[in-house]
Amino acid sequence: MAWAPLAFAQPPEGEEEEDAETTEEGTGVDAETPDDVLGHEEVPPPEGFEGDEPEEMEEEDMTNVAPPPPPPPPPPPPPPPPPPSPGAGGGDAEDADTGIPINFDLHGYYRARLVTMDAQPVPGSSPSRDNAGHAAYGFMRLRLNPSILFGSDRESPVAALRMQIDALDNVVFGDNVRAASTPLFAADPSRTSLLDGELQDYFFLRRLWLEFLIPIGQVRIGRQPSQGGLGLLFNDGNDFRNDFGDALDGTTFDRILFATRPLTIFNALTRGDSRPTPLIFALAYDWLAEDTLGLGGDPGVRSPFPFAQLPGGEDDVYQTTLVLAWRDEDFNSEVNARDELTAGLVMVYRGQDSTDSNIYIGDAFYRIRWSAFGRRAPGIYSEGELYTIQGSTYGLGLVNPTTGRVGARKGANVWGGAARLGLDDPMWGAYLESGFSSGQDQLLGTLAQVNQPDDCPPEETCLSLRQRPNNPAYQVGLLLYPTVLAVRTAATYGADFDSVWSGGGVWNSIYFMPRVSFRPLPGVELIGQFILAFADQLNLPLNDERTDADGAGCGLDEACILGWEADVALKVSWGPNDEMRWSNEFGIMNAGPALGPRLSSSLIWTLQSRIAFVF
Repeated sequence: MAWAPLAFAQPPEGEEEEDAETTEEGTGVDAETPDDVLGHEEVPPPEGFEGDEPEEMEEEDMTNVAPPPPPPPPPPPPPPPPPPSPGAGGGDAEDADTGIPINFDLHGYYRARLVTMDAQPVPGSSPSRDNAGHAAYGFMRLRLNPSILFGSDRESPVAALRMQIDALDNVVFGDNVRAASTPLFAADPSRTSLLDGELQDYFFLRRLWLEFLIPIGQVRIGRQPSQGGLGLLFNDGNDFRNDFGDALDGTTFDRILFATRPLTIFNALTRGDSRPTPLIFALAYDWLAEDTLGLGGDPGVRSPFPFAQLPGGEDDVYQTTLVLAWRDEDFNSEVNARDELTAGLVMVYRGQDSTDSNIYIGDAFYRIRWSAFGRRAPGIYSEGELYTIQGSTYGLGLVNPTTGRVGARKGANVWGGAARLGLDDPMWGAYLESGFSSGQDQLLGTLAQVNQPDDCPPEETCLSLRQRPNNPAYQVGLLLYPTVLAVRTAATYGADFDSVWSGGGVWNSIYFMPRVSFRPLPGVELIGQFILAFADQLNLPLNDERTDADGAGCGLDEACILGWEADVALKVSWGPNDEMRWSNEFGIMNAGPALGPRLSSSLIWTLQSRIAFVF
């Protein structure tokens, strides 16, 4: 902050002289002042004096009158300003401060959601049928994203230490663990999680990583989020990207990552042009598991000796990731600055030596906004993602406690994807979305198989995992996927196979979803969508009424309909940067032949309201 000397009041030019004259006239004595005013008596002149001499005497007496007081001294001059701080401006270049400032940023949000739901599914006494009941509850989260920035450019600092802290993360309102012996007099709420009913920490440091610039790119190291495309496979769960519902969790890796722009480096070396270019290259290594006891051991036992659990890396699970992305921020900018073009490919290798695991993941995505018909006309909007998981392992299913392996070599052949296509305008938008996630008939049989099948040659992959839900943070609708199928899969597969629950993501199905939005006023948006979903496989959690079907494979057949769902939302935001956000959402669904017989009620509806403060 610049320092300014204190300002002292100075009389305007000429005022001092006027004050001095006024002092002389007001306090001094002039020739016209009567003698009685001075307190003197008139005395006759002595004998022998001439007539003029008394006047001379009077003048002499007047000269003996005390002179007027001098004018007040002028105010002291202001003190000199302090020496300028180094780098504050001015001076020689060698005296300038070369230090770079350290700043602190804090962003985040608080959200609270109130839910009422009729015929809320809950696990029943039998895995083949769920019970239902009316539910009304609320839950909340405070998310803090503090950053310590080193550098004068806050958008691209030289280094940044970033954190993500969650407080009362998805904690249900009220006392949910009988903290009070008499519920009628309960006063202190518990910190029970909406997801699993367990007690949450009041504060949870979810992510912490350091990122810093080097001459040829950026390096990140630490526990950090991962996001790709729509977020079907890797989804950081940040912000409010879902039209309906909230992302309750996200993808996090302990990772070291290097990212750069190869074309920028090439241009800088050949032409001296260091402007950013669209092509981005990134390489990452992730520590997924440091198994301290070996597979099959009791995870509750830990050695009391220093570093005793660290040697032996054959049972570690690791992952390497290669990313190529094209992000053209100037795409069609001469027509519309909102236009964008992004495309990318993520290639992942995941391995574990002790189980001979070699898993390969491919994830391709794109996003485009294009004012093809001019700036004032609606623009074309499309976005999509397609991923697959392939490979083989001896570590899938019920492992041998002694060896940490299964006797059967199993593979992976998982697919998932989604795509959108439509028109977008500042006042309205419309698109059609379709997505899918591959399913599997005998999932539990594949997982429970511990030995190589008799008809399968040794070292061959005869059993494959083909079912895996899309990431639950990419939420489709309010009821069918986030609620009904989440309960249905958990009740069927049980706690021993919780890794194959849907968790609220798109599971074993294909869906079609037309969506429209209307923005009549700034900060006001109306959204409506309709979902029709079909099962990919009529497996154990679902109902199969077909008598002539060859296997559980399904398609766009009436018997394969999971159900339909209709959702509407009114969203209102206000504040200079839409800091306050209020979303009111209503959804209703009716289960189809593939799902209805497994539920106590086929018709389910919900009304939800969320208020959020984003800073």
